[in-house]
Amino acid sequence: MSEQPFQFTEPVILVGGGKVSTAVIDACRQYAPHFIAADSGADWLDKHGYPVDGVIGDFDSVTSPNRWKQRLGERAIEVPDQNSSDFDKCLNLIKAPVILAVGFLGERFDHALYALQAMCFAQQPVIMVDTDNCICALSDQPTEFDFAKGARVSVIPLIKSCCE
Repeated sequence: MSEQPFQFTEPVILVGGGKVSTAVIDACRQYAPHFIAADSGADWLDKHGYPVDGVIGDFDSVTSPNRWKQRLGERAIEVPDQNSSDFDKCLNLIKAPVILAVGFLGERFDHALYALQAMCFAQQPVIMVDTDNCICALSDQPTEFDFAKGARVSVIPLIKSCCE
């Protein structure tokens, strides 16, 4: 198996086990046609009728690991390492133009902080999305956004060493 078994030419929706809404998933689906689940995110996608292109994680929270392995074959990747999060595992095994990460904010603050850190280390663009927020790490390259008048925007500068 290659280093990054999930390689896409289009954006990907990565669904975690945290708070997820169908409205957010449907909004993301306008931009990203593929779904990868981080562990129990597979159960949420299945329950709500969304396709599952793959599952990555330590399989400690998905309800039926064997069912997912039988259903997806090589696209169900169990990584038993307990020194990294399921989000880390996914970011290491997915290659896409952009990853829209849903279900990684909101449930537990410590998990959200860790996910934000992992996003900074990612070797590809990651946008974390929930019902109230859209978060990305910017590079040192010029970046432009087109926000609606009155939109809430926060820019939080971090020194480079924070994300290395």
